[in-house]
Amino acid sequence: QCTNSVLSARETCATFILQSIARNRTAPEPAYCLPASAILGDLRARFIAWGQTQTPPALGAPADDGLATALAEAFPCPLTQSG
Repeated sequence: QCTNSVLSARETCATFILQSIARNRTAPEPAYCLPASAILGDLRARFIAWGQTQTPPALGAPADDGLATALAEAFPCPLTQSG
């Protein structure tokens, strides 16, 4: 849905990303640490770019896991926050 050109699908993608970010922020050990300057369009683009580099087995994982991996690669948490 994140790569779909239909607006409703992209809105669904945006909602998914925002909900995933909210879950990550409340996690005891966040998978990633977004800067205050992060914008949704950039996060969506990073998720899409990550997905395009993955093999089919990795793409079979839950989308939330894929998004967390993509954002952790781009925005790792400092060692003092996530160990």
